[in-house]
Amino acid sequence: MDFITKHMDYAMQCASCRAIEIAEITGRYRETEDFRQEILLLLIRRAPSYNPERGKPTTFISMIAVTAKKRILRRLHRTKNRIITDAIPLP
Repeated sequence: MDFITKHMDYAMQCASCRAIEIAEITGRYRETEDFRQEILLLLIRRAPSYNPERGKPTTFISMIAVTAKKRILRRLHRTKNRIITDAIPLP
């Protein structure tokens, strides 16, 4: 059994909590599921780097979820302040 399969319940719970936090901070409640999936995707990508000698699986999952949350919030902040320069003028 691989790492993610073994700890999927905790990973889903952790990703859901972080996604709700992002939605509450940004006010983008309709995108909560997208945030959750993005967090889970990062967890799946990072799962092979888990080293049991360095800590518990729950700590590893929590830290990856927090990192994903920070990345998402940074990205949303950058795109919020972006100036659209390639817009097509309306006739």
